[in-house]
Amino acid sequence: MNEAIESYNKAIELSPDIGVFCSNRGLASYHLGEIENAVSDYDKAIELKTQDEDVYTYRGEALACLGKYKKAVADYDKALAINPCDIHAYAGRALVIDLCKSQ
Repeated sequence: MNEAIESYNKAIELSPDIGVFCSNRGLASYHLGEIENAVSDYDKAIELKTQDEDVYTYRGEALACLGKYKKAVADYDKALAINPCDIHAYAGRALVIDLCKSQ
């Protein structure tokens, strides 16, 4: 197991109500190609802190990787509802929409 994930596991064990630890573990999982684990961590982070647009953007990226394009667009829309200036959400949303059109 990745050392970063092990550290986040410990942080979550000690402070299970801090969503940023789940979000960060999700990022670590995502970078290891463990996309479903990442989505699960983003889900938990959203349960704990729903007003962080970055978590919706990260989950949107992960869902797009899983081919769940409609859910990905919905997450990008949620990110943009929180922060209408989130350029990463706009870019991710555009990419997913293009992917949908090409299929």
